Amino acid sequence: MSLQHSYLPGVTQVIVGGGKKFNSSCHTSRARRSIINVDGSNLDCIPVLKLHGVVLYPGFSLPLRLRDPRWISYLREKVDEVRRVRSSNMNVILGILPPADREEETESSSIANNSSGKKDIGRIGTVAVIESTNIFVDEDDTSENQRSSRMNYHDEVILTVLGLCRFRILSCAISHPSQIVDLPMYRLGLLQGDADPPHPPFCVNMRGTIQRHSWDIFLHSVSPIPRHCWKYVWPHHLVKKIRSIIVDGGPMSEWDGLRKSSSFPCSKSDSGYFSFWLATHLPLSLAEKVAILEMEAVTERLHYILSFMRLKSHRGICCRSCDSRLASVVDLFSLVGITEGTSGAYVNEHGFVHQTMTLKKAVEENIWCHGEPQTKDSWFPGYAWTIANCRRCYHHLGWRFTILPEEEEEGSIDIYRHPKTFWGFSAMSIKAEGNFHDQVNSNFPRNAGQS
Repeated sequence: MSLQHSYLPGVTQVIVGGGKKFNSSCHTSRARRSIINVDGSNLDCIPVLKLHGVVLYPGFSLPLRLRDPRWISYLREKVDEVRRVRSSNMNVILGILPPADREEETESSSIANNSSGKKDIGRIGTVAVIESTNIFVDEDDTSENQRSSRMNYHDEVILTVLGLCRFRILSCAISHPSQIVDLPMYRLGLLQGDADPPHPPFCVNMRGTIQRHSWDIFLHSVSPIPRHCWKYVWPHHLVKKIRSIIVDGGPMSEWDGLRKSSSFPCSKSDSGYFSFWLATHLPLSLAEKVAILEMEAVTERLHYILSFMRLKSHRGICCRSCDSRLASVVDLFSLVGITEGTSGAYVNEHGFVHQTMTLKKAVEENIWCHGEPQTKDSWFPGYAWTIANCRRCYHHLGWRFTILPEEEEEGSIDIYRHPKTFWGFSAMSIKAEGNFHDQVNSNFPRNAGQS
């Protein structure tokens, strides 16, 4: 994801923790998430924003540009309340709901669909907190950016939200009589299974040295279940397997782009976050991303991801519509100093959010680029974008990004670290070669609708 989202217009201010400002560039998403506590008691009446084409996982950020008058009024009221109270426990909470199965095949629209109804009961999404927004406007500031913010103040709300934890919609909620804005409200229940397992027990030997047992050995010693069975279900063991696939291959590994990501998890203990990090940065289709979000246990998610990475027939990336080969996983990369990984969420001027995967090269004979390179609202500073469609079926794939000549001449962009040209494919437009999702779906059933 973009480190700064500097392409967003106007001025935004951080409001996490009751309006307490901090330099977000010095904090990771995981660190910011750790200072916010959410329990079931404050999720009895929460508005839910339904988005198409995008999945938000706990621990990751999402930029939004909302123009629905109901959401604008609601958020302005809540943000103003947080600003007045200025309590460290006061935050603006909302739910983010991914597309349903029947909505995945509809053509790209990441703009909120806020129709209420009982059909959403039982669905799984992510509780999010507003990190920053343009609602804070200093009336005494006469700078050009602030004047622009005031002009669009009533027409659009720009914000970034941080995913905290997963939820299941339990029921529709009755809005408070004092609530003027007519937004669909729901009662949400927090899902378990994202927390990391405890550390294994330890003992002190005769030399006084602390010896920590592995969980599979300990559990085998106190139960009749064989050790290899515990290894199969223990999250830390699965994390070790996946990390060996990514790290042990070195620069020649096909997953080297993941290893070089600045946000690649160094800790081996947080298996829940690691599973969501992989789901964000792997070249998964939208249906596969939704399936991972809806899996109850971290073990299930890690097994699903491990199977994806092991199947050699799924090394290619192709068009979701016609299966034309577009690229390979070895082409995945992250822009040093600009992105945190190989995939990120970006919002355009019309409010459409695209989860975009960056690649060094693509199969250009299967891609048709049309139009002149544009610099307006470019997600990557110093680059211009051109729309890219599939040459066979004309399905929109994403964009080709080319370095600006003046940036290259002035040397403001390091061409040795940043390519002159790269590609950005939308997750809703691509999939892995083959039918990986259908093959493993029988082994990893989706149970979002079960209680």
